Amino acid sequence: GKFTEAISAHGEVLRLDPKSVESLLAIAQAYDQLENHDSAVECYRKVMASGSQPFAAGARRALAEVYFRSGRSAEAILELRAVLQSGDEGAEARFLLGRALEAEARAAHASSLKSEAEKLDTEAVHLLEQAIALDPGHAQAHYVLAAVHRRQGKSDLALRDMESFRRSRRAVPVLDSAASVKAEGVFEARTAVQLARALFTSGDADGARALVEHALKLQPDFAEGLAYQAWMHSRLGRTDEAARIYERILSVEPDHAEALWNLGGILLKSGRVEAGAPLILRAAEIRKSFPDGWELLAKLALEHGT
Repeated sequence: GKFTEAISAHGEVLRLDPKSVESLLAIAQAYDQLENHDSAVECYRKVMASGSQPFAAGARRALAEVYFRSGRSAEAILELRAVLQSGDEGAEARFLLGRALEAEARAAHASSLKSEAEKLDTEAVHLLEQAIALDPGHAQAHYVLAAVHRRQGKSDLALRDMESFRRSRRAVPVLDSAASVKAEGVFEARTAVQLARALFTSGDADGARALVEHALKLQPDFAEGLAYQAWMHSRLGRTDEAARIYERILSVEPDHAEALWNLGGILLKSGRVEAGAPLILRAAEIRKSFPDGWELLAKLALEHGT
């Protein structure tokens, strides 16, 4: 998890060997983990420009994933179409493109662009079905396909897709059936939160909220879902509600870095420096890769003479 240190180390390799595509790709992946999207995109594009296979092909798919996670579904679609045109015959590329098309369709529906939305939905279904034909156990493809069918009013197909989704999660045998049921619920909840991130970034706050609520209905104490729910509240200006959720997370997971960092930030912005600074400090200690963590603490120390 020491992504900043990885960037520095691989940067030194690049200084000595500017043609080291492996190091450039490693830097791109580290920036990706730090959610520094602009730097990740720049590095992935450099890897693609190198023409070095298979690194360039992998970089294009990773670039598409960055675009999708940052709400740039249209750009993700362009890159994924290029992946398929290059000859990729796997299920994953088809799933990723189908998922990006589904996000664009959802946005089109929200903007009342019915004809465009239906066209995107039709292509998404086609690609997701292709992915499932290639990999019948692709759980996320079943899940996204269910979302499309539900939106199309095809409730019978949506129910079938969700059953296939749950069945695919049971494909790997486990000894403890209770643990198996819990694992299935966590996977479905995590999938819903991942899709919610893309929807919120693309401007569909209502769709994102519904998916997070679904995740928390499945797993009420799911920290990832609670943290994203709190983050959405914060972005929408509901900081008191966000703070209450972060406090709930910390009551169960005292070292949850994201909750510490964001609750600390809320407290600092409200002028409660003595309450917020220790949370920021703890978050920075747990996750060294938090951007500007130590710089912020140093600034607070100078401003408040501590």
